[in-house]
Amino acid sequence: MAIGQDITERKRIEEELRQSEENYRLLVENQKDLVVKVDLEGRFLFASPSYCKMFNKTQKELLGQTFMPMVHANDRPATEEAMQSLFHSPYTAYMEQRALTVDGWKWLGWIDTAVHDETGAIIAIIGVGRDIDKQKNAEIALKEQTTTLNSILEKAADGICVCHNISEHPYTRFTHWNPRMREITGYTLEKINELGWYQTLYPDPALRQKAAERMASMRLGRDIQTEEWNITASDGSKKTLNISTSVLKEESGQVHVLALLQEISERKRAEEEKLRAQQIAAENEKYALVGQIAGKMAHDFNNILAAIMGNAELALLDCDDDQLKKRLDLIFVQSIRGKNMTKNLVAFAKDQEPKQEFIQVSEKMELVVNLLQKELEGIDIQCRYDQEVPELLADPGMIEHTLVNIIQNAIHAVSKTERPRIELRSYYGRKRIHLEIEDNGCGIPEKYREQIFDPAFTLKGSRDNYSAYKTGIKGTGYGMSNVKKYINQHKGDIAITSAMNKGTTVTLTFPVVEKQLSNTEIEVVRQEEIHTEKRVLLVEDEHAIAEIQYGILTAAPFNHQVEIAANGQTALHLLEGKNYDAVSLDYILPGEISGIDVYHRLREIDSSMPVLFISGNLEFLESIRKLQLQDPYLAHLSKPCQNVEYIRALNRLFSLGRP
Repeated sequence: MAIGQDITERKRIEEELRQSEENYRLLVENQKDLVVKVDLEGRFLFASPSYCKMFNKTQKELLGQTFMPMVHANDRPATEEAMQSLFHSPYTAYMEQRALTVDGWKWLGWIDTAVHDETGAIIAIIGVGRDIDKQKNAEIALKEQTTTLNSILEKAADGICVCHNISEHPYTRFTHWNPRMREITGYTLEKINELGWYQTLYPDPALRQKAAERMASMRLGRDIQTEEWNITASDGSKKTLNISTSVLKEESGQVHVLALLQEISERKRAEEEKLRAQQIAAENEKYALVGQIAGKMAHDFNNILAAIMGNAELALLDCDDDQLKKRLDLIFVQSIRGKNMTKNLVAFAKDQEPKQEFIQVSEKMELVVNLLQKELEGIDIQCRYDQEVPELLADPGMIEHTLVNIIQNAIHAVSKTERPRIELRSYYGRKRIHLEIEDNGCGIPEKYREQIFDPAFTLKGSRDNYSAYKTGIKGTGYGMSNVKKYINQHKGDIAITSAMNKGTTVTLTFPVVEKQLSNTEIEVVRQEEIHTEKRVLLVEDEHAIAEIQYGILTAAPFNHQVEIAANGQTALHLLEGKNYDAVSLDYILPGEISGIDVYHRLREIDSSMPVLFISGNLEFLESIRKLQLQDPYLAHLSKPCQNVEYIRALNRLFSLGRP
């Protein structure tokens, strides 16, 4: 008797398993992705047809072989590291490698997964790969382009900055800030974002408002044409820039801005100096006749006045007649007035370069107050001097003459004031020294305020149409002309505010010349090419200036070897016997040999030795420009100059190199 067993269910399961395996085989064999199975040593246990086709190998050729010889040598260490990571959770790794396919080297991207048995032990590795050659090469090309672009941005001669998605101006942040931007502003990207660029670069509220309006326009997607802007750098210095922007507005509403900044401070300064020189030259030409008359007649006229004054004074000693005494006294007073007028006239006509030394402005103000003590009787004098004001590098005589003229004007202005008051102030701010002389006198009529610096202009004496001054007060008309001239020669500024019957305030501001470079200035210089241990001849007769320049040149980081010549004769002697890398040369020198004589003799000896002329002489400004067109190794700075300008000018000359 036969015994039967129903195996229908088993057959069904076997068929499903066979069908599942067939589906798996078809899936693996027909997909474009690469599928491999390797043992723990990296030997092939299985390779999909797509893999075999890519490498032009058969299953038989691959089985038992390791895949590593087909991997690019430079990518093997990373591949081995990724394989090792499969033995740790999460037992999956992604790797990119170049493999030697039938079409040559190609980039493949792999996702590898460890296979565990029922005990949890890893028994094999399954990898699924994909051809990413085009994508990877595109990424590499993009990276190379980005690297090239960044290199261009980093080495660009102009400042370049980028901000993405600009918002309301207090919150706008930069995403790129190239090294030239750091040189121009003194701020790093992180620092400018931390401080906020509106408040930092534009401390002046008016400029800040203008910048806000500019940013609002850019948020609307409008490109801004190249404009001139003034900013304040980290060291407090003012910089003039040409700024142009490109704006990209996305559909999402985000606005990105690329800005290019070119510093034109030196060009603007040169243009202003040239304009200033032309204006002064025009004034000098306009009053050339005055100068000629003053030069020819001053000596003889003073001799005549001396005789009149002397005889009037002697006659007064012996005179008992009161009526005659009054007349002699009038002659004596008027002769003194004539002497003062001649003195002011000569000072106005004479083109004298300041002789500079370091002075305390408060001491000079006190000195002038003491000199005018008699004239100040009955006037409430208030002095407010800031003890933190640094020393001023200036001509002491010119500063005294300036203060005497201004304070005398204040004394005259309060001559009819019931409670006359004059206040003298000094203070320091933004690297400038400020002096103020304020009175509560008659004030200056508005229609005359533009004329007060004109030679021969006065509102006193016969021109006192408002009866603002006491009888007998007269003016020469040259006091404020000289004041303006002296201030200009010191690169200072003068501002006058006045109101009729309320008073006048005269504000003088002067640049500060430090005795050494600040840390900030040294960092600014370090942004450029620094030349060290050069041999420099310093030709300068003013001890204070020579001492500053010598100290800067010989100190770190420059460490130059410096010799000083106090006159042209010494300079020529040193040039004949020694070889220097550069000459720092003052134009006005004592004795018969001037700076220009030294220069011409030097060019006979050496046609390419760098020469830096330092001079505030007005006549020299035009002649130096003509020389510079012929001589590429010649530069010029006006006196007084900032230390950082001086050292940068020398560095630029050294950078030219010598043939």
